[in-house]
Amino acid sequence: MQASRWFAFALVAAPVAAQSAELALELGPRQLARAHSQHELVRDGDTLFVAGEVTLHAFDADTLAPRWSAGPPPGWDPLAADALAALLRGLALERTWTAPAVSGETVVAAWLLGKPRTSEQHQLGSILIQGSVPDRRLFGFDRATGVVCWSHAPRSDAPKQPRSFAEAMTLLTPPLALDGRIVVACTSDTSSIDYWLAAYDARGGALLWKTFVLRGQIARGALGFQMRDHPTPPLVAGPDGTSVLALTGLGALACVELESGLVRWSSPYPAVPLARTHQYGPIPTPGRWFPTAPRLVGDVILAAPPDSRALCAFDAHDGALLWDLGEADQLALFGRLPNQDELVGADGEHIALSGRELGLVRVRGGLRAPLGFELVWSRPVEEPLWTRTRWQGDLLYLPVPGGLVPHDLATGEPRPVLALDAELGYRIDAGAVTGLGRRGLTRVAR
Repeated sequence: MQASRWFAFALVAAPVAAQSAELALELGPRQLARAHSQHELVRDGDTLFVAGEVTLHAFDADTLAPRWSAGPPPGWDPLAADALAALLRGLALERTWTAPAVSGETVVAAWLLGKPRTSEQHQLGSILIQGSVPDRRLFGFDRATGVVCWSHAPRSDAPKQPRSFAEAMTLLTPPLALDGRIVVACTSDTSSIDYWLAAYDARGGALLWKTFVLRGQIARGALGFQMRDHPTPPLVAGPDGTSVLALTGLGALACVELESGLVRWSSPYPAVPLARTHQYGPIPTPGRWFPTAPRLVGDVILAAPPDSRALCAFDAHDGALLWDLGEADQLALFGRLPNQDELVGADGEHIALSGRELGLVRVRGGLRAPLGFELVWSRPVEEPLWTRTRWQGDLLYLPVPGGLVPHDLATGEPRPVLALDAELGYRIDAGAVTGLGRRGLTRVAR
């Protein structure tokens, strides 16, 4: 097993009756490991994959025994302390999804490069007026060994050669594996966000197609500099498996053909206008929602855009905006300003929301043409974590310090706590839950 100064593995014995195991590891520099990014645990066959911002790990899916680890990419070791601090300052870690993608015998991860996209950082006294905007690229690994098969990192040995599209574009989303392709959203211009979708061959990393979707803008400092990166919601497969849905975070939801990259449709939603700023430092995102992938429910796409305060529903076939539940509607529904900032999921008649309050909303008449909305139940969350709430079967799993609290979907009643560390992410399987925390992986029966 390959190791580096950022990896520390140690198996910890656990009671057999509890059917649990724990593995201590670090996902990258300690500053990154303490961040609030959401990590997806991806299982493929008998292997469990966990990606960090600069690492990738493979484990036995049944025993959690380590199989291999990879990373960090070139340029991270050694990295000067001041350069690392500047890089971390530009990461919107509380809004970032980190997930590997598995396609056949290849595992793909989006890794942070040691050199920022805009490397110069300027300060006026103690005030930061231009930040170091981070840079991410795709890396492909052999599924069995963890050996790097290909990478889109810029070539350091040929600095004067023009960069390819893959080398020039920084990633906005985790990779999505579909039909032998790896699809990502990406951009290159720091003066605006030019939102592109690109598909690469999973085996060799070759570009199959690229599509410009739209140009948008994000909140900036008073001098117009981009202060932080702009992570957007993960991509998801369209209703027929031949398209990709992209919630851009720039005022539109788009559907792109998987085979050709042609934009099938692009539909606007009510986004929050960017306010004029007079401060130099990083500007908060104006929307309400955390970046969460759109939910496909039958022929309806439900979305909570990160640059909006509304909950939106679209026709899955042509992208028509069916309805949006704005702040005034939510105020009437909850009787006060809502405390949810996460779309957990939906079925044909219900929508689950989470945040500082966990709640279930009934949609009378169904998602496509609702006759009205009713609050079924809501419960305050005393210590909300960045880790996302999940809807599995008839339960909502709420992460809390020290474990997960399953809530009955119909009544909202909490059940006994599942004691495991899931602060950085977790995975729910048929008979067990695997949590990723600061000490590593933990598994308990459910």
